[in-house]
Amino acid sequence: DGAIELIGEIADSNDGNTSLAVLNEQVQAATLSAIEVLDKILSRLRTSVSRRRMQSTTEAESTNGIAQDVLQRTEICASTALTFADTGETVAFESPSQSISATKIVADSEDSNRPRLGPAGGEEGIVLPQNLIDSQSGNPLTVTFVKNKEEIFVPSNSRNRARESKSVSTTVFASSNGRRRLAEQLSFESDACFPYLITLELSNASLRFNLDFEFDAGNYSWPSCEFWSVGQTEWDTSGCFVYDISNTSVTCGCTHLTTFSVSKDEILPETNLLT
Repeated sequence: DGAIELIGEIADSNDGNTSLAVLNEQVQAATLSAIEVLDKILSRLRTSVSRRRMQSTTEAESTNGIAQDVLQRTEICASTALTFADTGETVAFESPSQSISATKIVADSEDSNRPRLGPAGGEEGIVLPQNLIDSQSGNPLTVTFVKNKEEIFVPSNSRNRARESKSVSTTVFASSNGRRRLAEQLSFESDACFPYLITLELSNASLRFNLDFEFDAGNYSWPSCEFWSVGQTEWDTSGCFVYDISNTSVTCGCTHLTTFSVSKDEILPETNLLT
C-alpha cells in the first residue's frame, strides 16, 4: 500500500515547478517499484498453493481473493504510470509473474478506427466496443492489459479444464474529478452486438485447434472463451463467446471486462438441411 500511495502522491503533486518529463520519470520509477513488490506477493502465493492442495472452498476463496487484490493493484499502478504521458503513449513492465502494458487514449465517437490496445508486437490485445467509446467521447482513458505467466487462481469446483492460453486481465480506467491520474475503474456492461474483443495467443503449439474437419465424423476440439468469476471462484462462459479464431490465437467477444482465458471444449458438428 505504501508504494501505491507514493505513486499517487507523485502523480498528484504537480505544483507547476517540476517539468512533466521529470514527473513522468518519477511516477514510472515508483510504478516499477510497486509492481516488483506486488510480484513478490504473487510469487509467494503461487508457491504456497503449489506446495499444498486446497483443503476447502473457504481456503480457495481466500487464496483467490488475495490474487485478485494483487492483480487489481497492479492494474491501478500501470494506469497511474501514464498520469503525465501523452495521448497514445504505452508503458510496459515485465516481472517474473506478469507482462504488463497500459495505453492512454482519448475516446472519440467520430473516429471509426478502433485499434487493438495491448502489448507491442504479437496478436494479443483488446478492442473496445463502439458504445463505450460513444459514452466516453472526449474523455481520457487508460486501458491496461496484464498477462499472467502462470495460473494465479484456484477454481473451487471440479470444472478445471486445462488452459489453452495464459490468462489475461484487462481494465479501463477513467477519472470523474478531472484529475490527470486515471485510477477509477470504468464499469461498462456492453452487449453481444458490441462486445469487448479480447485476443489471446494459444500457449501450446501442439494444442492448437484443427480448423479442418468433416461433418458427422465425430467430436472435435474447439476453443471455449471463459472469464474468472470472482464471486463463484471458478471459470465461467456467461457473456463470452468465440468471435474469431486462427491457428495461433482466439478472439473472445465478451460483454464485460475481467480476467480471461481459453480452454478446450468438445463439439459435435451437425448439418442443417434446408428443404
